[in-house]
Amino acid sequence: MSTLTKEEQALGIIGHYWETTVAPQVDKRACILAGRLLSVSLSRVGIPVTLYHTDAVAMNELWYELFVKQGVKQEDLPAEAWCVGAVTGDIKGTHRTMVGGFSGHIVATTANYFIDLTAGQFDRPTKGIVTGSPLFAQRDAVMDTEYGKQIPIQQGIYIVKPAQKPASYKWTPDWSFSYKVFATPLVDILRKEMA
Repeated sequence: MSTLTKEEQALGIIGHYWETTVAPQVDKRACILAGRLLSVSLSRVGIPVTLYHTDAVAMNELWYELFVKQGVKQEDLPAEAWCVGAVTGDIKGTHRTMVGGFSGHIVATTANYFIDLTAGQFDRPTKGIVTGSPLFAQRDAVMDTEYGKQIPIQQGIYIVKPAQKPASYKWTPDWSFSYKVFATPLVDILRKEMA
């Protein structure tokens, strides 16, 4: 089996498992849990995966054109221009007492794919932003831009770049132990279906 076919098969299984088993039970912003599940499950079937702490922003075409490309100030944008993201910044409290969760966003890559199981948290269909989550974009379709990596989505623009204020996500409950509820059944499914 070729690497691409093996990755496609594994990601199809993981995507289905995420949508049907994990997502209904967790917060839609569970990117650390998603990263940990990807890391554990893909490594167990011999597919290398790398996780990245990023600043991630999804926007509609109007926001991109006016704010990003033309430099229109945010306060001067029309109400139809829309943007949503998970970016690093100043959060009051310690890493264990942060209100609102982890600062930034966790995504993954394999040899052939960019992966964001929780991209759906950015979906705003009425505003022209639809990611198609869980998101599996072939890496050759990801564009390097001056603003970051532009990931193809169904509607709108999705850009990720390295976190401006990196932090460790490995102290979180989702990384340390919450993933265990979902990891063993997922690995069993992968091994059985990919045998």
